[in-house]
Amino acid sequence: MWVCSATGKHDRTLELFPRDHLFINRHSYVSYAHASIIHAGRLDELLSSGVWRENLGPERAKKVRKGLRTSPFTKPAIKRALSTSPLPD
Repeated sequence: MWVCSATGKHDRTLELFPRDHLFINRHSYVSYAHASIIHAGRLDELLSSGVWRENLGPERAKKVRKGLRTSPFTKPAIKRALSTSPLPD
């Protein structure tokens, strides 16, 4: 998923503001339309290389997961995968 600046029409499932996180410096949103399924090993590579940073904290991570399930922009294949996922809500 991407975090994008909230200008014009956008997915309002999870909006972010500068007070929400250090790297958020303007009104933004999580773009669930850009979500994709990747292998866990690839995710580990991206996190360890610094390309991606996982520093949302447990509460915000929970909101991101909830948004994956509820956003009308999440791809059906991702929603199907989540329906059988052991990830907590």
